[in-house]
Amino acid sequence: MRYWTADTHFNHRNIIRYCNRPFSSVEEMDDVLISNINSKVTESDSLIIGGDFVFQNKEKTIRYYIERINCKNIILIWGNHDRKRNIRDYVGISEFHDVYDTTINGRSLFVCHYPIGDWPGRFRGGYHIHGHSHGNYTFPKGELAFDFGVDCTNFFPISDDEIEERMALIKSSSCQE
Repeated sequence: MRYWTADTHFNHRNIIRYCNRPFSSVEEMDDVLISNINSKVTESDSLIIGGDFVFQNKEKTIRYYIERINCKNIILIWGNHDRKRNIRDYVGISEFHDVYDTTINGRSLFVCHYPIGDWPGRFRGGYHIHGHSHGNYTFPKGELAFDFGVDCTNFFPISDDEIEERMALIKSSSCQE
């Protein structure tokens, strides 16, 4: 099974204030996010992270967070806070992408850290999910796109089925005028 998350910002103390996250400390935030991920993913699942994974320091490395996640197939889509130049620090990540083009039940899914206004497959019913904006970017009504960052998913990863459910809600709400 595949699960999706973005903008975890592990070890980023200021993100709590910037995004009004309901945590009293970075340690609490990190523990809740890891627990929420592990409550859904198993070792055989895939976890696709849409960027802004970890803020590095000497005590808590990227490896520290990767090792705490149950899932062993972790795919990272680069975000603006991820450091490509330190790729050797990402031991345990299976794949790296700038964008991730895939499908859900035969429908195109374009994944990027950033919201994109015109993505491949858009005019053929293709989906787009993104992070980066922490819920502060709004697509025009009916666009099959949304922010899958933790600030928009109650701090849990979402499954392919949950993406399909969200897109169905977007479709149904755009038809009722």
